[in-house]
Amino acid sequence: MIRSLLFVPGNSVKMLNKIHQMDSTNLPDAFVPDLEDSVPFDQKENARNVTKEFLKSIDVDKKEYLIIPRVNMVEEILKLDIEAVYESADAITVGKIQTVEDVDKICNIMDQLEQGQNRVKLIPTIETALGIVNSYSICSRRPDRIVGVAFGADDYAADLGFTRTTEDFNKHERELYFARSTLAVAARAANILSLDTPFVNFKDSKTLEMECDSLVSMGFKGKFAIHPNQISSLNKKFGISKDEYEYAKRVVDAYNTSQKEGRGSTQVDGRMVDAPVLKRCLDVMKMYKQ
Repeated sequence: MIRSLLFVPGNSVKMLNKIHQMDSTNLPDAFVPDLEDSVPFDQKENARNVTKEFLKSIDVDKKEYLIIPRVNMVEEILKLDIEAVYESADAITVGKIQTVEDVDKICNIMDQLEQGQNRVKLIPTIETALGIVNSYSICSRRPDRIVGVAFGADDYAADLGFTRTTEDFNKHERELYFARSTLAVAARAANILSLDTPFVNFKDSKTLEMECDSLVSMGFKGKFAIHPNQISSLNKKFGISKDEYEYAKRVVDAYNTSQKEGRGSTQVDGRMVDAPVLKRCLDVMKMYKQ
């Protein structure tokens, strides 16, 4: 499970150090030191060095979160970025992925660094029309490396030539629905996580939670964040509550009883329970325990 991933500018020592200061009860599942969009191009080398030094300060055996740096899909610095963060990373995420050749380029660098261990995983970010069209091929290209796929809404909007609506929930739902649905289905078919683009109005927790409800109904498993105050909403909406767990347990118990009585289905609270419903409830119980 990766419910929440918090971006942190990779060129800011002050912002990176706040990772050590965050309340342990409100941690994201992953921190994302960012060498890409939050860093001006003339600061890329500095961000690489700052992030590399900061990652050395993390006790990898005691941390309660994943470290998933975002690196640049730029020919001349891709390898340098990956090498800088690799030792401390649980995974890396790379934007602007459009084809399986892009995946191969990244994985070839990772393979050379690890020589067959496959410890560090990959989360490609898809944010163009071509990437959406190729989404299943990308998601399924390297099952030994790829554990999730991310959606980048702003670059997707720029590629298609529309202005992303961020104030009106109903409008931006329509604008991004096809791309999001396509990506969620591709991810599920490849048996990896689908992770959504950040919600930019970080003071509007009500709309953020409405968006999360919609994303959960599409099959998304988590979402990136740009501010710590978004984390509790993401962990709640993409997690499993105690009430959900208790209901799932009642369903599983009722189904098991019906099986012992020779019936293939039963009902709980007026809703039919058959094999697909049972599978979902078993998944809920597993996720809750995780």
